[in-house]
Amino acid sequence: MHNKGLMELAASTKLPMKVLVMAADIEPLTKAIEMGYVVCDGNGGATWMLGSKTLLAYFLGRVWASDFPTVNRGGGSPVWTKGEGVFPAKALERIFDERNLKELRQGRLYNSVPEGHLIVDRLFITLQ
Repeated sequence: MHNKGLMELAASTKLPMKVLVMAADIEPLTKAIEMGYVVCDGNGGATWMLGSKTLLAYFLGRVWASDFPTVNRGGGSPVWTKGEGVFPAKALERIFDERNLKELRQGRLYNSVPEGHLIVDRLFITLQ
């Protein structure tokens, strides 16, 4: 997303610009807000509306750290694979008023993606 779009997102949501600029791919966050999966409170905070904290960590890992699902050649369930980006855990925990997102993400990496992952994955597929 170009700077103008990033500034508009920060202005409309009041999410901290210093956290938004660290995102590897901000467009899925914008789409999640449009679809009501993320609701911003206008004071720099947000609520994850899809319930599962694990799914939230997966979503945030995809947006900020470029995490991705991997399917083995033999098939089976996709595996949550770590991306190369930065995961600003403390800032994201403040924004979403959640604890231990970093630990949850680290504990689930290289294991099956969380239930409901297709909802998150579609946010990335539709943008390509």
